[in-house]
Amino acid sequence: MTWHVRRTGGMAAPVICLLTVSLTGCLSYRTGSTPDVELGRQDFAAAAKPTACVIIDVQSQGFNESRPGKNVEAAQEARSVVAGVFSAVEPFKAYTFNESRAKEMTVRFVLHLQVKEECSLANMLLSCGTIAVIPVTGTTTYHLTAQLFDGGGVKLGEYEAADSMRIWMQVLLFPIGTWKAPAKTEKELLENLVRIVLARIRSDGLLYR
Repeated sequence: MTWHVRRTGGMAAPVICLLTVSLTGCLSYRTGSTPDVELGRQDFAAAAKPTACVIIDVQSQGFNESRPGKNVEAAQEARSVVAGVFSAVEPFKAYTFNESRAKEMTVRFVLHLQVKEECSLANMLLSCGTIAVIPVTGTTTYHLTAQLFDGGGVKLGEYEAADSMRIWMQVLLFPIGTWKAPAKTEKELLENLVRIVLARIRSDGLLYR
């Protein structure tokens, strides 16, 4: 199973993943109970917005891995998702992902994302052995922790949000969904987690009064 945000452990499983993906179609959908949160620029129309240094760290655990590990590539992709949300709602007057400029900013916004994949390797091998006629499925869970610090390093608040996604892969699904479909589902899921955190910060009145 190949997910959009992952890190690779061994060699055999990724090769199998690539073969299975190339032969199948995909269906993906969110499976968590996390509601969608809508925000707009009017929600952050404060007279004096803070500036922020945004730090993002991603730890991911593939289905064939025994423990999580730092995922630099996924962190770069997460920055793109966060930047897209910030562009849409403008929660800060200005922001940077460059930690060396933290002292120039009003607040430090630290985002830690944990990603865990679950899938049966035996089922994947069986699916691959039948040229993906037998479907294979797996889930990915996402847990976002956000910490907000003021310019002096004092923690102002901590927030958590989580959701999950399921993927089905089968050759018969090819006319319905391409193997790239999970990337779109994942992007929407992560955007919503970021909006949830921003909405809670706003409702707490920490930065926007």
